[in-house]
Amino acid sequence: MPMGTYTKIKVIMLYTLNNAEYLAYMNSVLALLPPPSGGEEDRPDELSLDKEVQASGAPDIGLSKEFVNAMEKDVLALADVVDESRISQETEKAELHEKNRDNLVVYITTRISRAGTLPLEAERDAGKYLYKVIKPYIGIARLPVAQESAKIQGLLIDLRKDENISYVETLGLAAYLDELEKENNAYISLTSQRTQNRATRRKAVRFCASGSTDIMKIWSCWHNPTALPYLWRRQRHLSTT
Repeated sequence: MPMGTYTKIKVIMLYTLNNAEYLAYMNSVLALLPPPSGGEEDRPDELSLDKEVQASGAPDIGLSKEFVNAMEKDVLALADVVDESRISQETEKAELHEKNRDNLVVYITTRISRAGTLPLEAERDAGKYLYKVIKPYIGIARLPVAQESAKIQGLLIDLRKDENISYVETLGLAAYLDELEKENNAYISLTSQRTQNRATRRKAVRFCASGSTDIMKIWSCWHNPTALPYLWRRQRHLSTT
């Protein structure tokens, strides 16, 4: 064994690293894995997983091919999302639909509220009748978005009931109800997709928690005396390239 001082790592505080730092650390650890005995001379200079390690694992330190390849797959998943924008593509479209539905809700409820004072008797009667229907929905545009979505669905159901349809048509609101339904459904669909995408991204980086265990397993393998000569030579090699 080469002469030198070896430090046993007892605690690795991976939780202090941000995503980019964690990714760099994981890549460095993978680059240190020794190929099967006799393959060290073909080791590339850059930090990358050796093809022999991919094919056979690192048996000299007790790591199977399945373990190594699974860990590399997780690292690649993290690399794919580590620089991803926090603002999803769905957010901008959802905000537009949210604004549009707010404007429609305000217009519909205001139109009905003010119709009770109109000079035409038919419109005035329609306004007075429908005001009782929409009164619980006034101000829903200021509610949290999830509550607003449900309230809009309720408003549409109530205004489209058989006893209200003629009054809705008198005030010329049928087309506005259709547009409100379209904007509300589009918002619900986009936010649902955004939630699914976030869940997918979280799943992609969730391996970080188990990754700590993977790292500890690798370091425990390094503590095997047969692995120390390789570790010493490999670290020395990387520090000079």
